[in-house]
Amino acid sequence: MPREIITLQVGQCGNQIGMEFWKQLCLEHGINKEGVLEDFATQGGDRKDVFFYQADDQHYIPRALLMDLEPRVINAIQNGEYRNLYNHENVFIADHGGGAGNNWASGYHQGKQYEEDLMDMIDREADGSDSLEGFVLCHSIAGGTGSGMGSYLLETLNDRYSKKLVQTYSVFPNQNETSDVVVQPYNSLLTLKRLTLNADCVVVLDNTALNRIAVERLHITTPTFTQTNSLVSTVMSASTTTLRYPGYMNNDLVGLLASLIPTPRCHFLMTGYTPLTVERQANVIRKTTVLDVMRRLLLTKNIMVSSYARTKEASQAKYISILNIIQGEVDPTQVHESLQRIRERKLVNFIEWGPASIQVALSRKSPYVQTSHRVSGLMLASHTGIRHLFSKCLTQYDKLRKRQAFLDNYRNHPTFADNDLSEFDESRDVIESLVDEYKACESPDYIKWGMEDPDHVLTGEGNASGTGSEQHATSSEQDKSHVHEVHCSSERSQAAWKVIEEYLMPFVEREKYEIPRQCKLHPSNDIFRDQEEHKIHLDVNEWRRGYCKKSFQAEKFLDQHFDNMHSNLLDGHSKCLADVCGALHCDLVMEFKSKKTKCNPAAAARNRHLCEGLADKCFPVNQSPSATRIHELFLRQFCDAHTCSGGRKPFSRGGKKHTNRFYLAASVTLMLPPLYFLIVYLYQREMKRGTQELKRITKIGRKAKPS
Repeated sequence: MPREIITLQVGQCGNQIGMEFWKQLCLEHGINKEGVLEDFATQGGDRKDVFFYQADDQHYIPRALLMDLEPRVINAIQNGEYRNLYNHENVFIADHGGGAGNNWASGYHQGKQYEEDLMDMIDREADGSDSLEGFVLCHSIAGGTGSGMGSYLLETLNDRYSKKLVQTYSVFPNQNETSDVVVQPYNSLLTLKRLTLNADCVVVLDNTALNRIAVERLHITTPTFTQTNSLVSTVMSASTTTLRYPGYMNNDLVGLLASLIPTPRCHFLMTGYTPLTVERQANVIRKTTVLDVMRRLLLTKNIMVSSYARTKEASQAKYISILNIIQGEVDPTQVHESLQRIRERKLVNFIEWGPASIQVALSRKSPYVQTSHRVSGLMLASHTGIRHLFSKCLTQYDKLRKRQAFLDNYRNHPTFADNDLSEFDESRDVIESLVDEYKACESPDYIKWGMEDPDHVLTGEGNASGTGSEQHATSSEQDKSHVHEVHCSSERSQAAWKVIEEYLMPFVEREKYEIPRQCKLHPSNDIFRDQEEHKIHLDVNEWRRGYCKKSFQAEKFLDQHFDNMHSNLLDGHSKCLADVCGALHCDLVMEFKSKKTKCNPAAAARNRHLCEGLADKCFPVNQSPSATRIHELFLRQFCDAHTCSGGRKPFSRGGKKHTNRFYLAASVTLMLPPLYFLIVYLYQREMKRGTQELKRITKIGRKAKPS
C-alpha cells in the first residue's frame, strides 16, 4: 500500500515552485493538463497514489494545498493551463488579499488568525488518505507569507500530527544581490528557528547557488524565475522518484531519510544534480556512466548550496551522510566499481564518528519522458559546510539588530507586543547552537558534545541528567581487587526508579497494564533492583543490609558498603536504569540537584528522541486501548517537557501522594502549644465561672444578722 504525502504550498515562492513540481510529475506519470491519464500511460508500474488521488470521474487530483495571503500567484495558476488539475476546495486566499508585507510577524499572526480554515483543509486531506506518511512544505524563508505563515503551520503540524514526517523544500535568499526585502535577515532567522525545532528534514534550495549554476553551468546570462524554478522542480521530482517508482528499498519517506539524518538537529540537506539541461540544450548528447555521474555529483560547482562552494574552510568541512539516487539503465556491478574508485581516490571527506560510505538507491526513469542522457543522478547529502550559510544569516541579522533597524513593523504585532523582542534572542540562540553542533560534527569526539562531563548531559531544562555511565578513574589496586566492575550510577538509577514508581506506575496500575520485559522501564531490567529490595529501613538513622545484616546510619553509607563488598552480586545482564535519566527528568527528584545552566536545544532534542523511543517500545499504540492511553500520557508527562521554549513542565499530572513523617511530626509539634493554651484558657474560664456561682449561692443562703 502506498504511503500518501500531502504537499503544502505557502506564499508566492512556494506556489511557484509547487506549480513547476506538479508539471514535472504530470509529465513523468503520463497525466495531461486536465488531470486525465493519457492512453499510452497505462502500464508504467508507478505509484501515482503517493502524490495524486482519483476523483469520482477518474481524474487525477494532486494532494496539494495552495495557500497565500495575496491572490496574484494563485489566480495565475487558476487561470493557467493547469487550472483544472487542482481541487479548488484546497485553495486558500486571505479575505483582505493584502498579503503579509514581507513581514514575518504579520504572516505568523495571520496564520494564527486563519488557523481554523487552514487546518480544516489539511484535516480533510489527511482524513482522505489511507496511510498518510507525512507532509511536504514548499516555501521561502525571506518573505512574509512563506516564512511567517509557514512557521505557524510547522508548529501546528508538529503539534497535531506529531507522528507524521514533515519535510520542507526551503528557498534561501540570494545573498550576492541587494534584496528588495530589507527585513530579510529578521524573517530568515525567525523561520530558521522553526525549521530547526519543528521539521524532520529540510532540503536547502539556495538561490545564490541556483543562479550561479544557471550562469556558469548552463550559460544563461540573466536567469529568470521560471528557469531557476525549473531546476528546483527537477530536484524535487528526482528526490521523490524512489517513492513513485519503487524498488526493493528506499520506497518510502522514512526509509529515504533515516540513513541521511543520524541526529535529530542535523537534518538540513544540500543537493546536487547532473546532468543539468535546459530546453535549448535538449539535443546535446553526452555520454554518461555511473562513475561519471557519481563523480560529478561530488564537485563543488554542482552543489546547490553557495556556502559549501565558497567557504575558505571547505577543506575542514566533512560529509555526515550521502545518498545518491541514480536513474536510468544501471547495472549494480557498475555501482560497486564506481564506489571502489571513489574510495581509492579519496574523493569524499567523511566524519570520523560515523559510517564512511556513500549510499546508492537505484530507480527507474519515467518511460513517458524522453531524455538525451542514459543515466542521471541526484545527491542528497548532510554536510557540515552548510553551517556557513546559517552563519551568514546570523551576521546579517546582527548588523540590523545592532542598529535596531526596522523593528517598529514587528512591534505592531502580538508576538512582539509591549516591545518584547525575546523571540529574536531565542531564535538567535537556537541557530547559534545549530552552527556549533555542525562544527562539533567535524571532530572525532562529537558523541560527547553537549556534555559537561561523561556522567552528566545537559537536558532541555538546563539541569544535568546523565547516561548513567560512570567513568571515574580507579587505582591499580582497585582494578586488581574488583574484577566485577560496573559502570552504572546507582544514585541516578535510584532517581529514575523513583520517577517511575511515583509518576508512572500509578497510571499503569490503574489501567491494569503489564509493562513488557523488553522495555527498559521494567523492574527486572534494573541492575540495582535486587540491591534495593535488600535494603531494610529500620529507623530514621538506621539502615540494614539484607545480605550481611550490617547496620548503617544513612542510606549512602549502605550503598558504599554494597559497592565495596557486594558488587559481585549484581546481575551483569541487566540494564542500567540511569541510561534513561535524561528522558525521565531525574534531576527534579534527586536530593543534590546540579547547578542550573543554560538550556541546550541539542540535548533537549536527544532526550526527547530517547523519551519517544521509550513510549513506542514500552506502550505500543496498536497493542491495546490501555497501552494507547498510557502512551499518550507518557508523552505528555515526560516527552513534551523536553524543550527550550518553556511550556509544559514534567510530571504535570502528578503521581503518588506521600506524607513525609518529618513534616507530620513538625506539624503536630507546632499545633501542641496553641492546643495547650486553649485547654488552659477553657479550664480557667470554667473555674472562674464555678467560683462566681459558688459566691452567688453563698450570698443567697447567708442569713441576715438580727438587729
